[in-house]
Amino acid sequence: MKELIELRNKIVSQIKAIILSTHNDEIRIYDICKGYSPILQEDEFNENNTCTLDKVYLRDGIVYFDGSSSYASFTWTQDNLGIEILAGVLEFLQEHDDKIKELIDEQ
Repeated sequence: MKELIELRNKIVSQIKAIILSTHNDEIRIYDICKGYSPILQEDEFNENNTCTLDKVYLRDGIVYFDGSSSYASFTWTQDNLGIEILAGVLEFLQEHDDKIKELIDEQ
């Protein structure tokens, strides 16, 4: 259990560091990748209910994840998502590091 908590904290810390590097405290996924975004909540029976990441941002030291499906929008915190989902978001952000840096340069 302790290892899982440490892993979660490490992943969240890395996501925070990427967000903080933007000097804007948020990353809109559409700005870095128009064709794909990480899944935050999957509905295996109806893909229209699957929520994908729209924006990741910091408020008061907490990471928030805004996501939407075809029907609704939701917000999760760093504590509401499983480690696999958090790791997927981190991996996505790392894979799009060059585009994130471009956005920083445009500011």
